[in-house]
Amino acid sequence: MNETPMAVQYIKRSLLLSLMVMLVSACGFHLRGTGVTEVQLTALDVTAQNQNGPVATELRRALRQYNIEVNPEGGAEYQVQLLGERNTRRAISTTSQNSVGEFEIRLELDFMMFGADGEEVIPLSTIFSERTYAYDRSSLVASDQEQQLITSEIQRDLVEQLIRRVNATVRSQAEGAGQSDVESSAAGTDPEPQAANGSDTSDEP
Repeated sequence: MNETPMAVQYIKRSLLLSLMVMLVSACGFHLRGTGVTEVQLTALDVTAQNQNGPVATELRRALRQYNIEVNPEGGAEYQVQLLGERNTRRAISTTSQNSVGEFEIRLELDFMMFGADGEEVIPLSTIFSERTYAYDRSSLVASDQEQQLITSEIQRDLVEQLIRRVNATVRSQAEGAGQSDVESSAAGTDPEPQAANGSDTSDEP
């Protein structure tokens, strides 16, 4: 049975997407531009409006990959709250037949970070990631698979951004505490005795 060119193209595209999914899954998670040894955290409390959502799930997985304990019994020194996600998709180009040629997917995440004493260390902040992908009405299944792949990539990118932000904040807090200790130690040092001014008048004429 001969396959039409459209069917062959669909099969090739489906195989390519499947291969990309396997490669992305195998790559795991890593912080861009930094090494594992630079991760400052040993434990982190994570709360989310949707605890079983894809971003919260990916965040917990990534933290554990770095041997960072998530929601330890007794609590952690820092807590991250995932407050909301916004996922949008919009057409950004059309084909010669006036149908959609490309979509842009954008995911935004609102979060805050607190210390163990409840002090706000990262105020309400928003991070985002966006990607574009080609849309082919003649291969809807392949287009849907590509959208799912792109969405997963965006979620991983958001988690990567979040961990880098948290890690930088923890490092800054540690450096600030260390500087305060040095200044406190210096302030508590006894001053050296000063030599008396003027002539020695201990002997009377």
